[in-house]
Amino acid sequence: MSYVAQRNVVCVQPDGIGLLMDVFVPTVANAPGKGYGLVCVASGGWTSPRRVTEAHEAAGYFRELCQRGFTVFAVRPGSSSAFTIDQMVAYVHMMIREIRARAKAGEYAIKTNWLGLTGVSAGGHLAALSAIRGMESDAAQEGAAVQAVGLLCPATDLLDWGGVGGVKYGPYLKDWKLIFPGGEDGKTQEQKEMAARAVSPVYQAKAGLPPFFIAHGDKDDAVPLPHAEKLAKALREVDVPVKYVVIPGGNHDWPQLIGQVGPMADWLVMQLPPRGV
Repeated sequence: MSYVAQRNVVCVQPDGIGLLMDVFVPTVANAPGKGYGLVCVASGGWTSPRRVTEAHEAAGYFRELCQRGFTVFAVRPGSSSAFTIDQMVAYVHMMIREIRARAKAGEYAIKTNWLGLTGVSAGGHLAALSAIRGMESDAAQEGAAVQAVGLLCPATDLLDWGGVGGVKYGPYLKDWKLIFPGGEDGKTQEQKEMAARAVSPVYQAKAGLPPFFIAHGDKDDAVPLPHAEKLAKALREVDVPVKYVVIPGGNHDWPQLIGQVGPMADWLVMQLPPRGV
């Protein structure tokens, strides 16, 4: 085993609600990522039950990252049954700041000047949006900025899902509670489209973002490949470094995705600052 796990750790408690994380501490010696941390947004369908973290672990996601020496924080930022995307992104930022604070206090043996952010599917969406918003001046000054982003089959465009099931906005905006706390009642079409655009990473790309790794299967019928294609294109247009990988025949299942976790981990190692910095 390349790690020891600390499970169901209370990370932050906004409004008295405990948001949990699992911490995977590497046991390998002299690995290149030793002393650095990765935050993994554990979310499936914008829900964060424990089984999402367990599925990552069973597939070998944390093993691959810990083998490179990274300490991995699998954060659970809440679920769409209770929270909107904006709230979940705010919670990701809170958890990033708390992880940094605990590291500064000596609880975690990681450097605080470099954190990577990763996510799969809906977790990839939240990771991308959190990375983008984390570069805004107030968030960055408060410690929410990250230095590299690794995404597998991320959802990036809630305004144009790609026609899955004939629904323009995709299967997760049927009642719009993912975006509006009270749902779509009283909202105009223009308000809905503006809100969907605001939480879609593909429309929020801007210069100065950290480098991105994006891998996506070309046979993914849950989150279609254009989500990744459009994000990679939008990032490159503003000169953000991007490593974009298309998985031939890849779908939305772990057996197809896990083969890219190792390459993503190696790419993350390449983004680390020189030793001593």
